[in-house]
Amino acid sequence: MSESHVVSAILLQIGSRPDVRLWRSQPLVAHDRAGRKIRALPKGHPDLTGLLRLPGGWCAPLFVEAKSDDGRLSPEQRQWKAILESWGACYVTARSVADVERAIESYVAAHRARLQSIR
Repeated sequence: MSESHVVSAILLQIGSRPDVRLWRSQPLVAHDRAGRKIRALPKGHPDLTGLLRLPGGWCAPLFVEAKSDDGRLSPEQRQWKAILESWGACYVTARSVADVERAIESYVAAHRARLQSIR
């Protein structure tokens, strides 16, 4: 499946969940008067950005990098993944909707376990 098809399927199926808000991160590029490139998002930013509602009234940032069957993360994408995960975000490299569903389930389960440990 192509990356654009993966993105579309994730937006339709995951984006319709009541616990998720998800949108496309458009890599807008413009030029200033001197002709220099200006990027609205840095190189390597994930394809989809969103919010995941968690138990206990919490909310987590959700980032999805869609890949085709043979796609790989670029060095910039690997750097974003490391940064976002270190800040506690749910980051998913997805080749299918099922990849995102599994990642969300795992993230929510870990959150529940953290809540249980502080009670």
